[in-house]
Order: sequence, then structure tokens, then C-alpha cells
Amino acid sequence: GYIITGRTKSFGMASSNVYLIKTNSIGDTLWTKSISGVNTAGAIGNSIHQITDNGYIITGLHSPNTSPFYNDAYLVKTNSNGDTLWTKAFGGAQDEEGFCVQQTSDKGYVLVGSTDSYGPSLTNVYLVKTDSMGNTNTYDGIIEQQHKKFQIKIYPNPFTTQAHLNLPEEINLSGQPELIIYDLYGNEVSRWAVSSRKATIEKGNLNAGMYFCNIVVSNMVIATGKFIIQ
Repeated sequence: GYIITGRTKSFGMASSNVYLIKTNSIGDTLWTKSISGVNTAGAIGNSIHQITDNGYIITGLHSPNTSPFYNDAYLVKTNSNGDTLWTKAFGGAQDEEGFCVQQTSDKGYVLVGSTDSYGPSLTNVYLVKTDSMGNTNTYDGIIEQQHKKFQIKIYPNPFTTQAHLNLPEEINLSGQPELIIYDLYGNEVSRWAVSSRKATIEKGNLNAGMYFCNIVVSNMVIATGKFIIQ
């Protein structure tokens, strides 16, 4: 038969829920399931595989109730009937999403997706390896420490002539950080050295629209933000 995952807005507790459809060999529906998890504002399934115990492993994204504007990469384990056994979420202060998942030879799982919270670029490839219960801390410990990016506070936002920004306390000013501004297409439009935790962004020659900004130290992005010029 066939197993399908996606999302449903018709069934489930959240505004969007992971949707499972199991069919026979000619596509007739055998059962459907909706999965939203605990404290979930919305969830989507992007990839599903049957695993060695005849259950299923799903990855996608979910939006926690505590932070509905950012998504986490989502991992869901079900039994052979599509009943949820456990769910796991992975991510930081910004957007993550799982695109594909497979079971590994040690009965754990590996998912790949995207992350805006970790890594040197605005968006980076996200690779997560878990044990059979979806945990990332095994007896071998954490092999690699993720580089976490912090959030730049910008206000007012949107603005018309100028805005103020506050840099996170975690940024070491002695490392000679730079502020780089990019347009919506990723083109660098401005760059300057940062010597204080408070700075001002001037509209200047910038056109109306959305912009992204990074704080960079030694070619590594350590904080990000975005703003809109009206």
C-alpha cells in the first residue's frame, strides 16, 4: 500500500496538523490520522518512512504555542496504525524545518532540513541525529556543539527614517563585530563596524522594503535581525 503525509486544517486541535493517510495497493483509504502534539500552534509533515517495526517516522515542522512566529524541526514516531508514540522538536530562537528523515542502522533516525538559528549564513543545512527514542544525547555525548545565533532588537519596526538597534549581551565587542545589511535578495547594501551595544539604522539611500542584518565576528554570523522600511 501507500503512506502519505502532509497537513490538514480540517482535523486536529491546532490550526494546522500533520496528516497521515494509509491506503491499500490501489489507493483506497484504510485510515487517516491527524497529529498536532502538545503545545502546538501548527504542524506539517514533509517526509515519512516505514521503519523496521512497521511503524512510521515523520519529519516536518511545528510552531510552538510559546513562539508562534518561529518553527521547529519536528520528528514524530507512530506505530503501524498511525497512532503517535512520541514527538520531538529541534531548533533555536528562529526557524527550523525538517525535509527528509530516515532510520539508521543503529535504529536511530537522521533528519535533514534547514536552520536559521545556527550556522554562519542566514539559512544553513540542518542535520540532526537521534537515538531510537528521538533523543540527541546518547552515551557518546554531544559530538558537536551547535553555534547559536542571537536576535538583534530593532525598534521601531517598521520605520520610515531611522530605527534603533540593541545588540545581545552575549556579543563580545572586543572581537570587532561588524553590522551587515542585506536586501531581500541577499545583496549586501551596507556594512559598518560596531563599537557599542546601541546603534542607529538610517534609511538613507535604502528603498522601501524588507531587509536582513547580521552581526559578524571573524566571518561568523553571531546575531541576526530583520526590519522593514516603509
